[in-house]
Amino acid sequence: MQQDLNNVSVVQDEELDIRSIIFKYLSYWRWFIVSIVFFTIVGFVYLKRQNNIYENNVIVLLKDENTATEEMLLLQDLGMSAGKNNIENEIALFKSPDLITKAVTSLELYTTYRKVTRWSFNDNELYGNAPLYIRWEDMEPKKIPAPVTFTFTPQGKGFEVSGQYENMPFHGRIDTLPVYLKLPMGRFYVSRNNEIDPAYKQEPYTFEATISNPSALARRLSAELKVTPSAKQSSVLTLSIQSEIKKKGRDFLQQLVNFYNEDATNDKNMVAHNTAVFIEERIKEISVELGTVEKQVEDFRQQKQITDIQAEAQLYLGQTGQNEQKRVEIETQLNLTRFVEDFIARPANANKLIPNLGVTDAGLVSVINEYNQLLLMKERLESSSSDSNPALIQMKQQVSGMRQSIQASLANVRRASEIALRDLN
Repeated sequence: MQQDLNNVSVVQDEELDIRSIIFKYLSYWRWFIVSIVFFTIVGFVYLKRQNNIYENNVIVLLKDENTATEEMLLLQDLGMSAGKNNIENEIALFKSPDLITKAVTSLELYTTYRKVTRWSFNDNELYGNAPLYIRWEDMEPKKIPAPVTFTFTPQGKGFEVSGQYENMPFHGRIDTLPVYLKLPMGRFYVSRNNEIDPAYKQEPYTFEATISNPSALARRLSAELKVTPSAKQSSVLTLSIQSEIKKKGRDFLQQLVNFYNEDATNDKNMVAHNTAVFIEERIKEISVELGTVEKQVEDFRQQKQITDIQAEAQLYLGQTGQNEQKRVEIETQLNLTRFVEDFIARPANANKLIPNLGVTDAGLVSVINEYNQLLLMKERLESSSSDSNPALIQMKQQVSGMRQSIQASLANVRRASEIALRDLN
C-alpha cells in the first residue's frame, strides 16, 4: 500500500513539473509573437526577392553511321569501347565552352537587362524586351576585359546613364536615339528597341544593362548545362538548363544544337576535302604511271611491228577471262592499301584524316571512319580546352591506339592481297 502511495506521489510531482515549465515559458508569450511576425516578414521579403526559375529541355538524336564489325569487336577487346566513348565525346562537345561561346555570342546573351524595382523586389530579366539596346563598339565580345553595368533612369524625353566599370563610376546623358555613348572605357552604341512584346510596353522605368565577357558566361553555363543519355548505351541525349525566362533557355538550347549540327557539317566537308585531295594526288600518280606505260607500249609496238594492238589485247583478255579480272581488282586494292599505308607512315599526316576511298574491306573502312570521327572530336576539344583536360587526354590515347590498329589492319589486308595475287599469277 505504501508503495502505491509513493507511485501516485511521483506522478503528481511530474505533472506539477510539466505545468510549471509551461507556465514558465508562457510568461515570454510576447517574444514568441514577435519572433513569429519577424520571421514571417523575413520569409516574405526573401520570396519576393527571388525570381521564378524554369527548366528547359531539348532532345537530340545522334546519328550513328557505324555498324559493329569484327574490327570494332577487336577494339572493344583491347579496352576501347567505341559506342560508349562516342556518347561521352558528344556530351563533352555539347558542354564545350567553345561551342557554348558561339551560342552566347550569336544571341548576345552576354548582355543582360533587368528592371530595377523598389527594394529590389523581383528584378526580372528583360530578355528581348528592354526599352533600349546597347552594344560595345570597337570591341570584340570575347576580348571584353571586365563586366560593365549601366543604369538607365528616365529623365524627360531622355535617360540619365550611370554605372561603374572596375570600381570606377561614370555618368552620362542620352537625349536622342540612336547615339554613340563615349565613356572612359570605350564607345557604346545605344538605340531604341522596337521589338518589345506588347505586355512590356508601359510607362518609362529604370533598368540595368550589364555587358560581360561571353567566354566567362560560357564557362558558367557549361557547369549548369546538363547533358544526359535517355538510357544506357542510347544515342538520344537530353539537354536541360534552368533560366529565369523560358524563351531565353529555349533559344540558347536551340542555338547550341544548331552550332553543333553546323560543326558536324563542317567536319563532313573537311572529310570531303581531304578525300578530294587524296583523289587529286592519286590521279597525278596514275597519270605519271600511264605516261610511262604508254611509252613502253609504243616502244613494244615498234620493236614487234604490231599494227593492231587493240585486237591483240582483246584476244589476250578473252583467254584470261575472269582470272585476269580478279587479278586486276586485287592489284588495284593492293595499290590503294599501300598508298594508305604510305599516307599514315608520313609524320606530316599524323593529325590528318585517313582517306579510305576505294578500300573494299568493310572492317577496315569502318575502323577508318571511326578514327576520322574521333580525330575531329579531338581537334574540337583541343580548340576549347587545355592539354590537362582528362577527356582530351583519354581521347588522344584512343586516337593513338586506333591509329596503330589501323596500321596493323592495313598490313593484314596487304599481306592477304599479296597472297591472293601470287595464287592467281
